[in-house]
Amino acid sequence: MFAGIESALVQHLKENLDGVTVLTAAELASVTEDRQPVPAVHVVYQGYQPKEVRNDGKAARIDQQWLIVIATKDVRSMRSGEKSRADASAIADKLLPLLMGWRTEAATGPFVLAPAPRPAYSHGITYMPLAFSVETALRVAP
Repeated sequence: MFAGIESALVQHLKENLDGVTVLTAAELASVTEDRQPVPAVHVVYQGYQPKEVRNDGKAARIDQQWLIVIATKDVRSMRSGEKSRADASAIADKLLPLLMGWRTEAATGPFVLAPAPRPAYSHGITYMPLAFSVETALRVAP
């Protein structure tokens, strides 16, 4: 279930974002910051929150949290970061309608926009996170 959502999400992004590299957290772990491809979108699982748990504990509805982190770079305007931020914003403008309300068979509900951490900046790279939650159901076989 967890891997199914990640796989479907990565596939959806790859099919709909031309010219943007899509990386999972596992793929990103082996890439140093100075060698990471840009522009890129990083798909990062952030955990879950139980929404409802059956009294016997054998079934639950949970909200999974996912970060979609946009990474862009422009060394010419590294000091101001203006171009890198503008590029990240343009990708966000494509991502938001692509993911808000999107459904995958691996989940029981749509992707819903959620509170996100603030952007970060490092060596000319802008990291702009977008956060989403998606409901899934868990059941233990009898």
